[in-house]
This record gives sequence, structure tokens and C-alpha cells, in this order.
Amino acid sequence: MVLLRIAILVIRLLAWISSVVILASIASGGQVTDPFTTDTDQCIFHRVAAACGFGEAVGAMGLVGGLVLIALDVLLLVGMLEDKVGLINWLGVGLSGVLALFSFISFGVLFAQWNNNTENETYIFVDLAGSKSAANNAIDFSLVAALSWTLLIVLGIIEQRQTSGSANIKT
Repeated sequence: MVLLRIAILVIRLLAWISSVVILASIASGGQVTDPFTTDTDQCIFHRVAAACGFGEAVGAMGLVGGLVLIALDVLLLVGMLEDKVGLINWLGVGLSGVLALFSFISFGVLFAQWNNNTENETYIFVDLAGSKSAANNAIDFSLVAALSWTLLIVLGIIEQRQTSGSANIKT
């Protein structure tokens, strides 16, 4: 039981780090100035500001949600919330489900918009602004976060079944 809780904590840390990378990549390199058209910042994902905004929102939700769940996991491991294990498991499964869904959508949106960039846009964004690595990091870590949150759903359900099964055996 403790080994499963530690595995959940480690994977949750991976999902949280992925969310931080998504947020940092888009926040630092997601908006660049196109010197040929305007002086305003443009989103590197096919100039669709909603793609950058959605990626940043998903990263921020993963950052905050991950911190809350990591804190609850640590409190469970320390033994301070033993009577609330079931509630925390279902909270983790539910929040992981929401974050997995949004991370998968973010991956799809960012990947599709990056592939829609024309050769001229790619030249401007990659060569002049150097934002290709930021775009690739955001896309790659959106997929890593989505897979991590999905794995956390499965592990949370397994833990809930083990917890409720052991509670039934004790009575």
C-alpha cells in the first residue's frame, strides 16, 4: 500500500514538472514579435493567440492542481490524514481526469497549430526568434503530462480498490 502511494507521488511529481515546463515554455517563448508585419506579439502556434492562452492555462491548472495533490500525498504518507484516504483518492482521480483531458486537448491544439505554420512563419519564429525549442517543449510535455495524469487515474482507482478491500476485510 505504501509502495503504491510512493509510486503515485513520483508520477504526480512528473506530471507537475511537465505542467511547469508547458507553462514556462509558452510564457517565455510562446509570444514573439513578427518584424515583417507588426510590432505586436504573435503566438508561435500559427499566430493563434487562443492556442498559447490554452496551453498556458493548462500548464497553470497542472501546476496548482499538482501542488495540492502532492501536498495531500505527503500528508497521507506521513499519516496525518489516514481517515480521509478514500476522499483523497477520489479527489486525486477526479482532478487527474480533468487535467488528463485538458492536457490531451492542449497537446492536440498545440501540435495542430504548430503544423499549420507556413514556411515563412516557421522561418520567422524559428530563425529570428529562436522559439522552436519552446514550441517543441510545450508540445512534448503536453503529451507527457497527459500520459502521466492518465496513469495517475489508473493507479488511483487501483489504490481505492485496495483501500476499500482492506477496510472490508478488517470488519
